[in-house]
Amino acid sequence: MQFSIFTDKKIDKKADSFLFIIMKLNKSLNPNIYYSFGNKTDSLSLIKKGDRKVLVADQEIPLARFVMADQTHSREIKVIEESDLGSGFLANKPEIPVVDGFVTNLPNVFIVIKGADCTPILVYAKSKSVVGGCHSGRQGTKNGIIKNLIQTMLTEFNLIVTDLVVVIGPAISGASYQVSEEVYSDFVTMTGIEQDYRQLDMQRVIVRDVLEMGLLSENIIKSRECTYASPNYFSYRRDKTRERQVSIIGITDGKIYK
Repeated sequence: MQFSIFTDKKIDKKADSFLFIIMKLNKSLNPNIYYSFGNKTDSLSLIKKGDRKVLVADQEIPLARFVMADQTHSREIKVIEESDLGSGFLANKPEIPVVDGFVTNLPNVFIVIKGADCTPILVYAKSKSVVGGCHSGRQGTKNGIIKNLIQTMLTEFNLIVTDLVVVIGPAISGASYQVSEEVYSDFVTMTGIEQDYRQLDMQRVIVRDVLEMGLLSENIIKSRECTYASPNYFSYRRDKTRERQVSIIGITDGKIYK
């Protein structure tokens, strides 16, 4: 089984103090959907302070068009409402509690997933303007958050599962994720997937879950980047950092409203 490796972001240095992050259209699949997986350059803290600008189709996305969750390692997914816009980015709009993922068909709304080893997963439909994204850590992966995300998209927006594309972003690899015997045994028992001894490969479980939901293997795109092994990424396990890189997906109609 073959999986594609994605390239979805270019960085264009426009000024000495700024790196403008361009979310690149996946033109071959859906011209209305943009997504990007960030690294250290695209830190959440810099974006929130305004020191990094996020662009879509050469337009800057205002912070008020982003939505972010508290990410508590749940399997809960929320359908975004207009009232959620700016959550996690505006002073009067805290991160949305409890949930670890979102789905939406609203234009000019951008889901933000933060991470520093956990797996960011972005999902979109090829023929309809519907997107989703979730944070899949050990608990979320074990409890099938990606299945819940896909099912929510199918139910809420009447989609066909074979029309969906799943993009699995950079995260800690199995070779770098060594755990205790207790954690290992629990994870293997709960997921039903064998792992290398005392190592946890999140992608192995996520891909299995996506295929079980009925997605086509050619519609699964996964990164080979390991956040722990690569100095280009924040890694909590490696550095105990409080910094987070971001993954972003959204629908655009060509207009970004303030």
